[in-house]
Amino acid sequence: MFYKVSTVMLLLCCGFLFYQNYHLANKLDHTYRGVTESHRVLNECMMMVDGMKDLLPHEIETVSRKVAREEGLKLFKEFAENLNKATEK
Repeated sequence: MFYKVSTVMLLLCCGFLFYQNYHLANKLDHTYRGVTESHRVLNECMMMVDGMKDLLPHEIETVSRKVAREEGLKLFKEFAENLNKATEK
C-alpha cells in the first residue's frame, strides 16, 4: 500500500515538475522573441539616426543661411530707416 502511495506521489511530483519545465520554457521562448524584436527595432532606429546625422549638417546650413539672410535684410532696413531719420533733421 505504501509503495503505491509513494509511487503516485512521485508521479505527481514528476508531472508537476515537467509542467513547470514546459511553462518556463514557453516563458523563456516568449522573452527571447521579445528581446530579438526589440533588438531589430533598435537597429532600425540606429540606422535611421545615422542617415539623419549625415543629412543634418546640410539641412542646418540651409536653414541658417535662410534665417541669416532674413535677419540681415531686416537689420539693413532698420539701419536705412534710422539713417533716413538722422539725415532728415
